[in-house]
Amino acid sequence: MRRRGWIVIVLALAIVAAVTLFPLRLVLGSSGIVADDVSGSVWRGRIANARWHGIDLGDLDTRARLWPPAMDFAGPVLRGRLTPTGVADLSGTIEDIEGLPLAQIAVDNVTVLLDRAGCTSARGEVAVYAQPLPQLGAFSGPLRCETGVLRAALTPEQGDAHLDLSLTADRRYRAVLTVDSLPAMARMLLIAAGFEATSTGVALSREGQI
Repeated sequence: MRRRGWIVIVLALAIVAAVTLFPLRLVLGSSGIVADDVSGSVWRGRIANARWHGIDLGDLDTRARLWPPAMDFAGPVLRGRLTPTGVADLSGTIEDIEGLPLAQIAVDNVTVLLDRAGCTSARGEVAVYAQPLPQLGAFSGPLRCETGVLRAALTPEQGDAHLDLSLTADRRYRAVLTVDSLPAMARMLLIAAGFEATSTGVALSREGQI
């Protein structure tokens, strides 16, 4: 084999080695994920007690894909795949997101594509339990993108209510829980608990950033 051929092979092997052995810790630097410990390489690694903007993710096992470029992750809370344009096949359950009136959020086979302006495409199902009204059961519905904002309009298993969720590109969220057709006593109790009166029932809204 000619010398140039050997140089190409050696260079290719060096690039592969650099990619597969690149420390996972350095990749996480700008991701917003913090952890007690990060071990392994981009190719295969482990993130101990991972947290993303205050959300506990537990221990994550990660593995890179060369083509199309992506990183699979799996843990006790969430599993899915990070891609250059968003997240794919995300499933799992998140407990107690600070600031939101939600006891639990479950996602099933969620894929969200992003660009600089925000959300461009979304699919999958989300289900949540509202803390103030556990008797209504789970609110559920599909995800969608609307003018760069990730949205979900959710309805419960029973009862005349709906929950509207939105999340912008800079991680600002808004949650509006509306309950209609309530008995007078139930309406008074919810207003005393912080709900606002509406023409048909009560509503509770929360805004913040994760």
